[in-house]
Order: sequence, then structure tokens, then C-alpha cells
Amino acid sequence: MTVKGATEGRQPSARYECYRCGFKTPTVTGKQPVIEFTAKAAEGAAAHRAVCPAAPQEIPQ
Repeated sequence: MTVKGATEGRQPSARYECYRCGFKTPTVTGKQPVIEFTAKAAEGAAAHRAVCPAAPQEIPQ
């Protein structure tokens, strides 16, 4: 997840980006939307990892 802070007239922004497959969520901007996005980011990232086409496949032993 990428979170950028507000600097000189710019609003804070956040988005999730998968480094394996390049999937990106839309960027949210504004203080309250970033707070809400950050609060749910862990479960959203876990949901993506469960279906990520580039995730390493576990080999049954």
C-alpha cells in the first residue's frame, strides 16, 4: 500500500499495488477517504493475495 502525505496544498492519497502482478486499486485522495482506506487495507490486500495470478503456488507434500 502506498500512502502519500499532504504537502503544500496537496491532499493525502493512498492505493494498494501488488508488486507481483502489478494490480493497482484506484487512488483515493482526501484525509477521510485515506483514513477509511488505510483501516481496510490489510483485509483488501489479503483478499487480493488469495486470488493473485502471480502468487507462488504451494506444492502439496
